[in-house]
Amino acid sequence: MGKIVDWVNNFFGDRFHKRVFFICLIVSIGLIVVSFLTPPKWIIDASVLAATGELFGFAALAEVVAAIERGKNAKIQKGDTSIMIGDIKPNHREFQREEHFDDYQDA
Repeated sequence: MGKIVDWVNNFFGDRFHKRVFFICLIVSIGLIVVSFLTPPKWIIDASVLAATGELFGFAALAEVVAAIERGKNAKIQKGDTSIMIGDIKPNHREFQREEHFDDYQDA
């Protein structure tokens, strides 16, 4: 049990981000269980699944912020949905544009 607690503390870092993640997790599980047990029974409604996905999105966003605070790089891209956290290799096209200030002359 001690190893699990240590892993959770190392993974989540700050207490605020840990609380956000676990609150979203508990509410999501509660939504699914309540939807499963209320009429019509044994069916989870699509709106509950969408709400659970949104809650996990907020929990993931809290973890992105925690990773940035721990000194990791983060890249979030909207087109084709790409999220990268960790050591990001720079795109060489971004670094090809170098301005040479030697070419400028004082007027």
